[in-house]
Amino acid sequence: MPRKIPLRIAACFLPFLSAVLLNLAWPPHGFTAGIFIGLVPLILLKKLLKVNGIHYFLLTFAGFLVFHLLAGWWMYSSTIAGSLMAHLFNALYMAFVFFLWSKYDNLPFTSSISGFFSLIIFWLSFEMLHLHWELSWPWFHLGNAFSAQPQWIQWYQFTGVLGGSLWVLIVNLFLAYGIVYWVERSKQKAIKAFALGGLFIFSPIIASLLIPQNQLATHKLHVLIVQPDINPRTEKFNGLTQSEQVDQATQLIQENQAATYDLIVLPETFITQAVDEDSLHHSLSVSSLIRSVEASSATAIITGVFTTKSAQKAGSDIAAIIDADRPYVLYNSALLYSDANFQLYHKSQLVPLVEKQPFYGMMKPLQSFIESSGGFFGRYGTAPAETVFRLNDSTRIAPLICFESVYGYQLTKQIKQGAGFIVLLTNDGWWNTSGGYQQHLHYARLRCIESGRWMVRAANTGVSAIIDHQGHIVRQTNYGQKEVIAADVAVYSGMTLYARLGDYIGIIALGGCLLILLQYLLIKYYRRRHSLH
Repeated sequence: MPRKIPLRIAACFLPFLSAVLLNLAWPPHGFTAGIFIGLVPLILLKKLLKVNGIHYFLLTFAGFLVFHLLAGWWMYSSTIAGSLMAHLFNALYMAFVFFLWSKYDNLPFTSSISGFFSLIIFWLSFEMLHLHWELSWPWFHLGNAFSAQPQWIQWYQFTGVLGGSLWVLIVNLFLAYGIVYWVERSKQKAIKAFALGGLFIFSPIIASLLIPQNQLATHKLHVLIVQPDINPRTEKFNGLTQSEQVDQATQLIQENQAATYDLIVLPETFITQAVDEDSLHHSLSVSSLIRSVEASSATAIITGVFTTKSAQKAGSDIAAIIDADRPYVLYNSALLYSDANFQLYHKSQLVPLVEKQPFYGMMKPLQSFIESSGGFFGRYGTAPAETVFRLNDSTRIAPLICFESVYGYQLTKQIKQGAGFIVLLTNDGWWNTSGGYQQHLHYARLRCIESGRWMVRAANTGVSAIIDHQGHIVRQTNYGQKEVIAADVAVYSGMTLYARLGDYIGIIALGGCLLILLQYLLIKYYRRRHSLH
């Protein structure tokens, strides 16, 4: 009886230890190496303390929820409802993966090796599915933890972020199994497991440092990034008029007319007054920006803008139609003006519970609460993710808007369309705390490594930045200041392996899940037949 008390205390303590370790490993905290032991306590909970069933699920859920609350605490300054729901759902998904692993690992036909690999397969399958379904929110996928250490992960150009998640899982499992073997007095096995864990920690880092970077840029563009620093809560949507906001940006452009620019870039939803896509030339805000471009001798300009289409032209966006006197669809868009022509890109990865309500009928009672918390009830329209901008005959641009910078597979489609560099438009001014915009900045670096492309990142309140193809920040602004960046951006034409193949690791993991399911069904069938005879 006395022994049960410390075991119970340990069982309750381990999930929270895991939460703290994962949080410390996440940017911007800086203890990235902690990710290699962040899952160890949860594995020990099952393998060493023998916690199983619903108790294991609840304890792992508690650990993952605390991790989300610690690493994503900044979200609550923007939208309480969306943040809470995202954290609850994500913690449930992650806990279910560990619960599924524990059930499989307890089956009589499961060997220690198959149990080891099953957690890897289940988790990578979860991350793969989480990129593609209606409630997608991959902000805390394990491979994102290395976003502040680009020098460790140059091999993401071959694997993408799922390769980083695979790395984390392998190391955590080896170290956890080593502890289990040590406690069980199997010291040779423990030493072997610890040695393999150490090998898997350092080998990818060394390989990353040795990867040659011999790709040559086809040409360069001189770019001006404008960071107007307009507060989205008190100025952007209800304080300043649209003309006043355009005047502020125009002034920043005029103050930096010493050079001729190939491209001027403004942030997400810089033009807040929705513009009819059939009447872009008649928009006063758009016309004012065009005049500022012409006055500065710039070749082109990209800006964030809300655009609309009439319901009759909505096409596949029929679910996004907003009922009004004249029904329409609203888009969070990027607009390129070049050679007296307009090109439009519509954001395709919408933030669940903020930019779209996945289960509209069920969420209807919460409409007033979501809207009062800063969310948009309903959904924006979307468009194919492979859309690219054509700046000229030799340059195509991959536009991304805000949340889309977390989706590597979307960018691969744009690279296949010939995009030579990336333009990311974002706001990042919704949060009163630093964690959000810092994490978002770091995640952008992953897209550069995966695609082998430079990025121009324009943020309303910061941090705007130029990021090179290795994920290094070449230039950046300060958060909360009116600033500009004038810099040369390299344009590339080659394709990384990840750009060619996409998330093949996730596809392999899903195949592994199917094999595990088939194994389970065949053995169950065989045993039932055997028992009947």
